[in-house]
Amino acid sequence: MTRRTGLALSAATLLVAASAFGSAGFEVTEADTGDWAGERLIDIDFGLNGPIGGGTILWGAAAREPRMGWTDGRVQDFADMRRREHDLRDGIEGVDARFSIGVTQPDGLYRLTVWLADTLRVTGPVSVEVGDVRVASDIAPEAGERRALRWLVRPGTDRVSFRLIAAPCGHFGVTAARLEGPAGAGLAVIFPGADTSAVQVPPADALPPMTEESLRNQLRRDAEHLMAERLSDGRFSAHGAWYENSFPVRALIAAGELLNEPAWKEAAFVVLDGFVSRQQADGNWASDYGEAEECPNEGTPPVSANLADIGTMTLALAIAADDSDAARRETWVKALVHYADSVSLPNQDRYGGFCNRTWQNHDYRFPYTVATATQVSTLAALYRHTGNPRYAEAVARGTRWLAAQVLEDGRIAFAPHDRDAVKLLDATHFGDGYYAMETLALVAVWTEDDALRRDADAAFDRWVSGKSGLRSLALEGYWWPMGDLWADSKLAGVPALLARRARRPSPPWLREMVLRQMAWLDDDGRARRIGVRCSVASQRGEFALAATGFAGLSAASALKMQTGFAGIVE
Repeated sequence: MTRRTGLALSAATLLVAASAFGSAGFEVTEADTGDWAGERLIDIDFGLNGPIGGGTILWGAAAREPRMGWTDGRVQDFADMRRREHDLRDGIEGVDARFSIGVTQPDGLYRLTVWLADTLRVTGPVSVEVGDVRVASDIAPEAGERRALRWLVRPGTDRVSFRLIAAPCGHFGVTAARLEGPAGAGLAVIFPGADTSAVQVPPADALPPMTEESLRNQLRRDAEHLMAERLSDGRFSAHGAWYENSFPVRALIAAGELLNEPAWKEAAFVVLDGFVSRQQADGNWASDYGEAEECPNEGTPPVSANLADIGTMTLALAIAADDSDAARRETWVKALVHYADSVSLPNQDRYGGFCNRTWQNHDYRFPYTVATATQVSTLAALYRHTGNPRYAEAVARGTRWLAAQVLEDGRIAFAPHDRDAVKLLDATHFGDGYYAMETLALVAVWTEDDALRRDADAAFDRWVSGKSGLRSLALEGYWWPMGDLWADSKLAGVPALLARRARRPSPPWLREMVLRQMAWLDDDGRARRIGVRCSVASQRGEFALAATGFAGLSAASALKMQTGFAGIVE
């Protein structure tokens, strides 16, 4: 049943009649009578500009706090300061995303008001869901128009939420929201953060023992979190960056294999299908992606097509090909060969290093450690599919170039992307150093060249056991200091590297160190400090999906270490 409201909605349709019910306890009703009485809980001014005060908060696209936030999709700020009306100058736009506000009285009656407006890009029409009920469709604010929509909501849970869904090739624009509630109601935490009361790195004997069962449970929690938190486009990056998808994809494939959950692998494969479909005629990929590349203005020339970032996805693709059906494997390997022959190999120098090439509209021709690492590991995996000796030769030169960067004391002589120079990194500089160490670990597993394996192992072991290596710097003998969220997301993956090494001849203490690291990661309060199993809307959620992907790789690798399971390399 459909009816119009007293709001001037032009061609828009409101789909809620007297009352509509969604999931258990949820109820939403049109609020067009004006006789509802309640207390204002919060006013939200979306965007980066505006006065703050009187219960109003300013909420940019990057804002995060425990009581409210955007999930399920990518959003970004828009601004047009030429407009005279403050209410229309800025806001948030996206394609499909949900905003939730935590409330303390689930059975209370709330009034939700949302203001839609046009943005600098094509805006409408837009559909709206409140909770899990479609309440409006074909809302299309005209230029210079700010549209108010209101509903009465009885949430039945700890949150009131609205989802905005743009039509194909469109964008929604939202400038403000208001939530009013019953007397005594307040805002509730719905996106919990880290447990700051817990000791960050407790003594090893204070950690619970990690068994095969607990590792399986941890891996399941990581995979289920990734599935629950993936965005409306099915991918895993709030920034639209391919590299942020690579580690969640690999974690889901490993978890699907180890825990016999085909749906997890299929979700990862769909992301890889989308990646392959966007390969350019020259064999390359853009490092970032728009919401809909097939739409006008979404296919603009990329500002980045750098080997470091794309190499993380080509590695994921090459690993996944081991576990895919024949048709996918053929398509994926063909794409990888095109990339290797047209892009990767031409950018390796005679010493083995790879340059990064186009990043942020600059073409960098200097050897770069991260680009070398992701390209070498991809070529090593691709060699297993093709047997092409050119790939094996490139892997050997690149691996030895990386191995030579690991000094005797465990530090890394790191080659940056933007200059022909070297800077010295501590062994715990995981944000950049992780990739080189992963490549050394993977080549040692995959290579058929015993001498190359020894070189890779020796460099990896220096990183771990040198006098300035990981072991000497470990807090309480198993963990390391935490820094920024981008670097810390890779910290969650370090146990995966050590577990791969421990699955082959290695000192007994290495296996014990891995199990202690996994016990630290098993604690949600501590793991959230580095983004693991955080909601993307939480205060430490900017790289939460990547961090959880790294943690999933660690859980899978540790489980294989304990069980002796072979299978594909995680």
